[in-house]
Amino acid sequence: MTSPSPDPVTPEAGDGDADVRTPAGGAWELPSAADIQKYDTMLGGGAAERALSLVEKRFALEVEDQYQRRLDAEHRRRLDMINVRFRIAGVVVGASGFGGCLWIAKDFVDRGATTQAAGLLGGMAAALSAIFLGTRSRTPR
Repeated sequence: MTSPSPDPVTPEAGDGDADVRTPAGGAWELPSAADIQKYDTMLGGGAAERALSLVEKRFALEVEDQYQRRLDAEHRRRLDMINVRFRIAGVVVGASGFGGCLWIAKDFVDRGATTQAAGLLGGMAAALSAIFLGTRSRTPR
């Protein structure tokens, strides 16, 4: 129901002020007045209103699609920020736990309980290696 897009006008040699138009991909153009009269004679009255309503519906769908894409992009950006914050919180909690264990082990060594300090440091090393190896095996490739 729409007229075909006009071919782009290319400037001739020496014609510097020719209008260069490229057809927009997916853009709907209104039919010409002659086409609307042909539709009215072939299809009966109201062809122009039906053509306009189709163009308006298509435009409304494109606007809604663009709005939804913008909402989706904003949602993805927020999810990325939440992911970064969770990773930072995990690093802070892990580092503070690691620092706390080192502090306790130092206190054990200062009080002369070196076997307890060695057990604490060994357990900490085992837990860290289990965390890193377990995370590496779950990571999708």
